[in-house]
Amino acid sequence: MIEYEDFKKLRTWHPALDDISKNPHDIKLLLVSSDESKRLQACEFFKTLLEEKLKREMSEGNLREFEVTVIDISNENHDFAYSDTFERSGMHGGRLFIPIYHNADNHLGLPQIAFDRLKPGILSYTPEGYDKIINYSKRNSYRRLDV
Repeated sequence: MIEYEDFKKLRTWHPALDDISKNPHDIKLLLVSSDESKRLQACEFFKTLLEEKLKREMSEGNLREFEVTVIDISNENHDFAYSDTFERSGMHGGRLFIPIYHNADNHLGLPQIAFDRLKPGILSYTPEGYDKIINYSKRNSYRRLDV
């Protein structure tokens, strides 16, 4: 099982980040904690980590542009998965956009939609929200990291 501390130690050398510019849809992480500040810190950690990795990818010529951003979706409506922000996620013409969805408890179907539509998925949930994710088989396709 992959632990949050493993990412902290290995940083960009973590194998889960290999070929990120070729297969951004392989980024599948669920950050779980009852403490919102810890989840937000984990979101910021992964933002920084991804930016480090993607800068290296750019210098190697594998990528033209990238953007990684943390978005609090606690107040977004349930149609968020069809928003411009969600549609823009992933690789488009050498440009990679990776949103990190913080406070996703109101979006219990988002892991499945991201999985099915080949979108990168980093989402933060409370333990209760994690347990209520609609399709547990898709939920289990993600790496759960307790933070």
